[in-house]
Amino acid sequence: MASQYGIETRPVVLGPLSPPSPPVANFEPISLLPKLIPVYTQLLSELRVAGVEWVQIDEPILVLDKAAPYASQYETVYAELVKDAPKLLVTTYFARLDSNLDFVAKLPIAGLHVDLNREPTQLEPTIAAIKSTNLVLSLGLVSGCNIWKTDSTAIVELGRKAIAALGHDC
Repeated sequence: MASQYGIETRPVVLGPLSPPSPPVANFEPISLLPKLIPVYTQLLSELRVAGVEWVQIDEPILVLDKAAPYASQYETVYAELVKDAPKLLVTTYFARLDSNLDFVAKLPIAGLHVDLNREPTQLEPTIAAIKSTNLVLSLGLVSGCNIWKTDSTAIVELGRKAIAALGHDC
């Protein structure tokens, strides 16, 4: 394992509520939750035992309107996942959380990652939503596809704005 060599890792898994493939007619991926949750809890428990401090859970569905009806399922699922797990960082990308931000900020997770590269205007609402929580905020500031087009002045300013609002340990 990497930890034997002094390397700290952050495993990344697709979230249990984000479907891994294109939609199939008359099939709701949420119907698989009863079978998925035990698998996720076992994986997360084993990672914790192995010494992993953080696990990134990608939930790209959270930037879509269709996630909102499942707000209570998110709360239930993540309440179960965190019981015997490392710290969980829920990651979104390519769009804004918009109305989903309200319930995502209340999930029992340790951190939230938002994409500011494509949606820099979501920083202020995100800060407002998590300011009274203990969530760590992770910011996506650079496009991996267009790194040469990055406006370094603008991303530094976004980072400073987050630090000014949340502190250095955000």
